[in-house]
Amino acid sequence: MDERTQVFLTTVLGAVVGGVFGWLYLTERGREVRVQIEPFFDNLVDEIHQVEQTVDKARLAATEGRRALDDVLRPSDRTSWESRGVEQTPHASQVR
Repeated sequence: MDERTQVFLTTVLGAVVGGVFGWLYLTERGREVRVQIEPFFDNLVDEIHQVEQTVDKARLAATEGRRALDDVLRPSDRTSWESRGVEQTPHASQVR
């Protein structure tokens, strides 16, 4: 699509959006339509907020689950899996 087509389509889209908003806010019938559709948009916004909260809770649960799994798979320095009192063998880089 060339630049002239983009400018034309953008201009037409702007005119349509401006016309719709003008009709909604400057005419009696537009006001009636606004009164009818406002509850729909209010409910839509509420649903979006609920989805955001659900996603946040799921993200937190996943983070906590991952942290718990990491703790199980990679024990911290406080936990020793080796027997106490057994002398460790030196690493190959330490033996020379």
